[in-house]
Amino acid sequence: MKKRFEIKNWISVIVLAALFVVLGTMSGGKLITPLNIKNLLEQSLPIIIGGAGVIYIIAMGSTDLSIGGTAAVSATAACMVASRFGFVWFFPVSIAIGLGIGLLNGIVVSKCRVSSFMTTLAMLIGLKGLLAALVGDNIIIAPMQIIALNKIQFKVVFTIVVVVVFGFIFESTRFGRYCKVMGENEQMVLSMGVNVNKIRIIAYVISGFIGSLVGIMMLIQQGGSSTTMGSFLEMKVMMAIYLGGVLVSGGLSSKVYKMIIGAFTISVMVTGLYLAGISPDYLNAIEGVLLMIVLFLTMRFNRGKGRTE
Repeated sequence: MKKRFEIKNWISVIVLAALFVVLGTMSGGKLITPLNIKNLLEQSLPIIIGGAGVIYIIAMGSTDLSIGGTAAVSATAACMVASRFGFVWFFPVSIAIGLGIGLLNGIVVSKCRVSSFMTTLAMLIGLKGLLAALVGDNIIIAPMQIIALNKIQFKVVFTIVVVVVFGFIFESTRFGRYCKVMGENEQMVLSMGVNVNKIRIIAYVISGFIGSLVGIMMLIQQGGSSTTMGSFLEMKVMMAIYLGGVLVSGGLSSKVYKMIIGAFTISVMVTGLYLAGISPDYLNAIEGVLLMIVLFLTMRFNRGKGRTE
């Protein structure tokens, strides 16, 4: 039977379109210039890549606040090792650090029964401290081979590949379905004989691996690392997931396309307000209020929807 149109199925898209039109008008059309469209896309790419990993965690009803620290430390350490021992070590070091952080998060959460919020918050604080120790007052320059990749075509293709691969795993495999069902009713998954601790650890390992990929993307975009690298990335990623219509409790409402819509919503809001000439003194406050309103509308219309998808 053909599904009838329901506004709650499109609320995140409607909000994104409305913000684009309103802020585009307020900015005098500056928001829709080719250069600013490119900037919007550039801002969204790290959030989208990060969301492709964190959504596994959110789907289970858990959280991962460490992705910004993972991205920064893995990228910075890889740059330092590559500068001393050769570029051949860059990717192995970056990925190994991301996997290691994810594995540690997963073990602590699943085996030690520590809440995901406290575990990943502690990890974030520790990683930020480690980043400060590694970088100090310096700026770590990325290898020339990485800087040479700073082309919009490559960055878009890179992001698409990550989203397609991990989106497929999340949406179309048994593992992805287990993550979602754990968010709905973990006891149901246990009753099926599934090792939920193993599922949770693997999900965190995926998130850690994705964190290392975000770090590489940031290095490509920024050309180097500093103590501010990855700051607030975890908040942007989680906000993108929730703005797209994924419930805080995760479950069946978790969809990759929703995260992508949320990522663009954040970028449109931030860039649009800046181009509209909002005073920097009020910019963050206005962004916060708008995000709360958009999040309320999205959650209000999507409440109860996830249980029936």
